[in-house]
This record gives sequence, structure tokens and C-alpha cells, in this order.
Amino acid sequence: MASGDKQQFNVYLPPELVRAAKKVSLEQGQSLSAFVADALRAHVQMPTGRPFAVDGQVSPLPIMFVRDMRTALVFCRALGLRLRARSRNGRWAELTGPDGGVGLHDADRDDEPRTELAFVSHGPLEPLVQRLTAAGFTCQDIIDEGFGYSVIVHGPDGMRFQVNEFDDATYDNASTRTDR
Repeated sequence: MASGDKQQFNVYLPPELVRAAKKVSLEQGQSLSAFVADALRAHVQMPTGRPFAVDGQVSPLPIMFVRDMRTALVFCRALGLRLRARSRNGRWAELTGPDGGVGLHDADRDDEPRTELAFVSHGPLEPLVQRLTAAGFTCQDIIDEGFGYSVIVHGPDGMRFQVNEFDDATYDNASTRTDR
């Protein structure tokens, strides 16, 4: 579609959703049409429910490395988080809430439980690595993690971050699970 080609699309939404969309579009400096187009594009391209994700953007995702995955899942559910996905091998789970989420990773038995800040890429890692490198940050090689791909980035003050590109085909589909 050429950049000037547009078509009207009438939808009926609850007034509170319309107000919220207008507010967020203004906060982001976008027209309401551009905001809604980005939101729809993200939802259509990402049927797993990561809201309003656009290629090139990242979202923070704290990762808890835990020794007892079952107890960690019970804890997160008691906090009100919902299981979105779980890896087939049971070593990874992703839980979501209204404004964020958390990843659970099965820690090796001799590792201390810990929490690390990671990011989720809402598109391929390669363009992100190019942008970070151009900005002067060091990135290690992109590796296949079994749940998708990841890259280690050395950020400000030498801090180390992992950025993940998830492959939902490697997950059990949590939206069809009954053990939530």
C-alpha cells in the first residue's frame, strides 16, 4: 500500500476505551489513526497477546531464576499474574498482568535464585543489534536459546542485559491450557 493510500474503518468501542486510546496517542505524539493502526498491526502480527508491540520496540521483562518452578508459578498466580506461555521442556514460563509480566527460568540446582532485568524484542534481533552497535554499545553474537533467540548487550556502566526474541512455536499454548 502506498503511503497515501488509506481507507476509513468504522468501529464501535466502549467510550472508556476510546478515551484511553486518545490519551495514549496524544502522550506518544501520534494521531489517533496512526496509534490504532499500530495497535491493530501489532495484534494481527502477534496473536499471542503481547499488546501494542511494534517491530523495533522492546519491553522490559524481569526474569526470576528459581529452583522450584511449580512454587514460583503458584506465587506468581497468587500475585494475580496469568500464565501466557510455558516452554515445552518446562524450564521457562512467561506470566502477564495488566501492565507487565515476568519470566520464570529454572535455575541450575547449585545457582543462587536471582532476578535479572531482560528485554523482549518485538521484532527480529538483527536490526536492534545494528542500532545498539551504531550507538556505541557492544553486543555479543545472537544465539539460539531453544525458546527463540537472544543477545547479550553491554549497556551503560558495563551493565549486562539480555534481549530475547521469543518463538511462540516453542511454547505450549497457555491460552488453551486449563491449569491456570
